[in-house]
Amino acid sequence: MFRSCRFSVLAVLFLTFATICALPQNAYAQSCPRHKTLMILDPELTKTKFFRGSAKRLTEWATGHTQNVGAILGLGGGEIGTKFQVAFDYTTTDDGRVCVSLEKVKAIFYAHPRMYIASDYKKGTCEYEEILKHEKRHVKALIDAHADNTERLRTHMGRIAKRIPMFGPVHDSQVPMIKKKLMDYVMQEYLEYQDHQLMALGRAQKKIDHPNEYRGVAARCDDW
Repeated sequence: MFRSCRFSVLAVLFLTFATICALPQNAYAQSCPRHKTLMILDPELTKTKFFRGSAKRLTEWATGHTQNVGAILGLGGGEIGTKFQVAFDYTTTDDGRVCVSLEKVKAIFYAHPRMYIASDYKKGTCEYEEILKHEKRHVKALIDAHADNTERLRTHMGRIAKRIPMFGPVHDSQVPMIKKKLMDYVMQEYLEYQDHQLMALGRAQKKIDHPNEYRGVAARCDDW
């Protein structure tokens, strides 16, 4: 924004085997298959959208008021986040209950760059060019964060797939609850990681808006 102012593995395996042997055979006929979830991450980067409007209107839109606030002459950055598409698989057990499996999770990791420049300054003027240059840095930070985190998030989705919780067969009325628990798990694990990674973007944007930057911009033009 620009303002003018990770002993005994064998023992464990043995105990597990002994436990399995002790269970009735039909208990396993009623268990649910493990998840074989396909995890997909698709990056989505749109072209930068450019908007113009008066400094007063831009300030009003960005802050909710204009009193005791320096006029905002430009804004750069945009939206970054993830949209999810999910598919479930259902298996009916011998007793009529249902196993719910998470079949596929598609995460669309998007970045929608935006830039706003006050219409108070005509294109080509010193002031317009300085605001444009500053806001382009904010847009570049957003685009770089999207590029830097795409593969990290894709790798993290692989980790999430290995830890999806298992649930036993349930009655039809409980299927929505199991679906919610599965999706809540995936989204919490994904979004906590995403938000942690994107903290670096916030720091980068704040660094761009250092007071020294504002002073330098102001000093390079005369008609503010």
